[in-house]
Amino acid sequence: MSMLGGDPATIKNFIVDKFDQALLRDLSAYSSFTFILPKEFSLLTEHIRIKFEELFVPIVWGRAYSEEGVKHAKTVVQSPDELFISLGVENKYYGSPQHRLHLPLPEDAGYATAMAAAYYTIGRIQAAHPPYFKNSIAKYAKTASEIFGEQISVIVE
Repeated sequence: MSMLGGDPATIKNFIVDKFDQALLRDLSAYSSFTFILPKEFSLLTEHIRIKFEELFVPIVWGRAYSEEGVKHAKTVVQSPDELFISLGVENKYYGSPQHRLHLPLPEDAGYATAMAAAYYTIGRIQAAHPPYFKNSIAKYAKTASEIFGEQISVIVE
């Protein structure tokens, strides 16, 4: 985070102050999530998708687009239990209004703040669902050890 800029304590305080109340919604009621981010954080969308693949897919789906990318027929097909999370941008169009969640970012937010906010939100989603990753990582590590020909240890507790 130090390479991305931003004071970790300030970022943490912002997230706790601004996100905890908004994230009281029952996130376990959703099996798919779409993040919409400001265009200046478009590279972060790939990190969000990867995190969802690692933690949840195929049981819980996560998509992520910039505010420009989402305009291009990305939401034609929607799930009735999909939550649209707009991080630092307003969402007037995507998902039904009761399935939209706006999470603010400071006006001067940098990549570190946006990444921390996105990962914090994904962590809250993870806490609201069964521990799919934790329950599956040992089997994965065993298979990966065979594939790579070396011992891959499980470090998740």
